[in-house]
Amino acid sequence: MSLYGRQVSMEVGVPGQQGLRIDDLRISFDVEHKISSDPATARIVLYNPSQETVAACQADGVLLRLGAGYAFPVQIFQGSPVPGMVTVAKRGADRVLQITAQDGGRELLETQLDISYARPVSLAELVEQARAALAVPRGVSVTIDETVTFPSYAFSGDARVLLDRLAEISGAYWHIRDGALTFVSTTGDTGETAAKYSSEAGNLVGSPTRKSDQLVEVVALLDASMRPGRPFVVDSVDLSGVYVAQVVRFSGDSGFGGPFYTVCEGLER
Repeated sequence: MSLYGRQVSMEVGVPGQQGLRIDDLRISFDVEHKISSDPATARIVLYNPSQETVAACQADGVLLRLGAGYAFPVQIFQGSPVPGMVTVAKRGADRVLQITAQDGGRELLETQLDISYARPVSLAELVEQARAALAVPRGVSVTIDETVTFPSYAFSGDARVLLDRLAEISGAYWHIRDGALTFVSTTGDTGETAAKYSSEAGNLVGSPTRKSDQLVEVVALLDASMRPGRPFVVDSVDLSGVYVAQVVRFSGDSGFGGPFYTVCEGLER
């Protein structure tokens, strides 16, 4: 279902298998990605779903992919429903399926490590061991100080705690981005091609606002390619410059008017 050319779709299923594709329903969403290790979160509402769709979303171990855009849907979120946060309710004349999901949340919650090295071990080896335990792929923008080596190392506990420690030592940030473990420098800059938001490009909504000395907020027409760490260029009468996204939010509804936006909070580069 679409309005004004808006395209929203969701695929849900067991990882590694063909999932159920949902693109004929009204779907609304709010997604938030952060540069920090906090899992990205999505709140999704499907209107008048079939029982098959409800059952698929409530099944154990499912993975969902949410896509949105104008010409065609592009992935804006990948993750698993939070236990107990897939519910069906009445909203006026509609029957709605409400889902709260996290990107990597289940893996981070469930993965424990118990490692011990009596020999020298590199920071990169430890990161790889944590990644393998989480069973997530390596991100496209990994920044790890390969020169750091420990004469010995022992750790027992949450994989997330180990990654926090290794990131701090390496002078980096880490997060799970679209299901992949990613390390970026403390500036957050992934080095990707900068997006451009301007009145001339026709994608800037309202005026950018300065939230602090360095942090700015920009509202734009939905740009599914944005993620924390990607730089963006702002060109407006009120504010111009190059920034690195720290928080990226997507909000939209395929069936009714209202926002279909990307909101970026960025630090000046």
